[in-house]
Amino acid sequence: MNSTQRLILITSLWISMISLLTYAQDIERVDASGGDDPLVRKVEQRVEMLRKWRILEELDPDEALADALFPLLSQFSRREHELAEHRGELMRELVFAVREHHADVRRCEEILDALHMNEKERCRLMEEKEEELSALLNVEQHARLVVVLEEFNQEVRELIHQARRRPDPSVRRP
Repeated sequence: MNSTQRLILITSLWISMISLLTYAQDIERVDASGGDDPLVRKVEQRVEMLRKWRILEELDPDEALADALFPLLSQFSRREHELAEHRGELMRELVFAVREHHADVRRCEEILDALHMNEKERCRLMEEKEEELSALLNVEQHARLVVVLEEFNQEVRELIHQARRRPDPSVRRP
């Protein structure tokens, strides 16, 4: 990647991050919409696009590596998201079961078992992901990928946190 391409990429990245912050102000719509909100899908797409840019910038992979890496990451990301959604559903069920005046012990046991299985599946998935990445990337590339993804995820969490703290501009205050 030459310096002009890198400059364009970095500039685009920052513009997109600012845009993401703007969209993140509506992040509470995720819970209410169940994921069907077009704005939520648009934010998710932008986050995914930014994530890919950051990986490209950090790893500077050749075309063959990029063609193998991004589908692999997308596959694991989708599966991780499914497991997280299922865990969220189970937690909502458990909260409801526990908050009942007379909690159904048998139902609580079933939910706890399902949560345990979900966690075991998540751990198995993480192991599988690490094995496949280790087979695809050299040690330095793998380490760089882990670092860039952790930093990116932290930045997104901070943006969401900042957006949630901002007052809603549509609400008029006296």
